Amino acid sequence: MKKLSLLTFVLFSPIICYGQSEPNKSIKPFLIFPNTQSPDGQYAVAWGLPKHPDVWAKVCQFEQEHPADTELTEEGSKQAEAVFQSVDDVSQDVENYIVDVRDGKIVRKLDCLRAPGVTAERELEPEYWIAGGRPNRHDLEVVWSRAGNLVLVDHTYRWDCVTFCAVPIRDGKAGPPVDLNKKLGGAVRNFVAKSFPRGSGYSKNDVNVSFDDVQQLSDTRFSTHAEAGMGKSSWSAGAIVDFTLTPSDERTSLKVLDVHEAKEKAGEIPGTKEHALEKADRHLKFAYATLQSTQDGNAREALRKEQKDWLAQRDKITDAFRRAELVEIRAKELEKRARAAPSNPSDQ
Repeated sequence: MKKLSLLTFVLFSPIICYGQSEPNKSIKPFLIFPNTQSPDGQYAVAWGLPKHPDVWAKVCQFEQEHPADTELTEEGSKQAEAVFQSVDDVSQDVENYIVDVRDGKIVRKLDCLRAPGVTAERELEPEYWIAGGRPNRHDLEVVWSRAGNLVLVDHTYRWDCVTFCAVPIRDGKAGPPVDLNKKLGGAVRNFVAKSFPRGSGYSKNDVNVSFDDVQQLSDTRFSTHAEAGMGKSSWSAGAIVDFTLTPSDERTSLKVLDVHEAKEKAGEIPGTKEHALEKADRHLKFAYATLQSTQDGNAREALRKEQKDWLAQRDKITDAFRRAELVEIRAKELEKRARAAPSNPSDQ
């Protein structure tokens, strides 16, 4: 598994692809993301900005002048911020690619379906990019199959999946991407919806899902961890999704095999105090998130303080069954208030 973990304004430069002669005059129109190359080193995931050659020239110049894995000076940090801002201003025009590293050419533009997700006030996010730093709260995970004939690209923003797709590669050509987000995300939402409290009014369509820790289990079988929640409130420990990807001459088929809770906690057996408390806490998280979504700025802050004070009182209770009972009472109270509150307020 290859996963990017980058810190803004500490230089983790993409690789610049040059021609064999006159390198300053033959910069290729893409920069390779670090740690995204295929097992044999022939292919990688990259980005470019062909609609804005002036901005792209600044990006390439910055990358040339600052070697990879180098701490930036104060002046270098200022340059990084300027380059970052210039790209951020036109980031909706960023393009992602599968590239042939050895031949220095674009194999395919990544036209994976991008989804706006359900995080509050979330607009359609641009493709992934790095220029002097990475956009805040954006992460990219790239996983190649062992045979190097399939690449899975997972772009996450905060608690939502921007795009999660698989691209088959054969004989130097990349096939059309398979949208993993829609099918796997739908499977996770259906799974999580089974745990919604009866009468809570929750909808699976309100659940945002993101993916990480993609792994290959066999030639065609993969798994990924999925986080599900409403706003900042995560559902339990998340879920594990097992699925298969089978490339063929015509298309790559996707099949969901199983969705299950990410891990079983010690002693979490129905009827035990641990199970009762886990179930109650899960109920409370969703109830609080639902009520919070109905509040405006001042009311939301008051609710946050109220919940903080309540949690402090809850933590004084040592008996698990008694604690679970009080948590359930609190969750039902918040649900009742959420149902009575006006919907879709505008934040102040």
